Amino acid sequence: MDDLSIASEFAGLVRRLHQAHRLLKGWLAERLADSELSETDFLILGACRRLGDAGLPQGSLAGLVGLSPAQLSSVVERLRQRGWLEVRRSESDRRRQFLRLSPLGFDHLAESDRRIADGGLATGLGWTAEQRRRLAADLDSLIAGCDQGGSAPDADRLDSDPSDSQRGAAA
Repeated sequence: MDDLSIASEFAGLVRRLHQAHRLLKGWLAERLADSELSETDFLILGACRRLGDAGLPQGSLAGLVGLSPAQLSSVVERLRQRGWLEVRRSESDRRRQFLRLSPLGFDHLAESDRRIADGGLATGLGWTAEQRRRLAADLDSLIAGCDQGGSAPDADRLDSDPSDSQRGAAA
């Protein structure tokens, strides 16, 4: 395959990924319409839940949910004021903030999870569990490939502060 064909194929992939992203976020927004969460709030809280007590560096979170650090800052502040997120500073570098779900945030996110499940997530998209697992694996592979070029964060390798995680485990 020549470079022009590869470039055209790549452009088509980016276009389809963008379209899928837009449609999936719209589907999610419809399911969350009667809740206090936007789809972006849901993605932020979900990313924080995934990483547990260690928390998530605010800069890494911006890349995961597709927001600029400036956009994320106001959303994080709103979620913190509602009591859904807790912010702690790194002991080794006080400029770094780590975000984690509060107990209230866990409860609110669990309610949103139920709304989405009730909205037919498993069947509404018409995909089997195997198809969803395969897509997730393919997307992880794509992200890892992009990440080697320094352009995409990987949630499984986000940096945490070792001194803080040891203290958090003792708390």
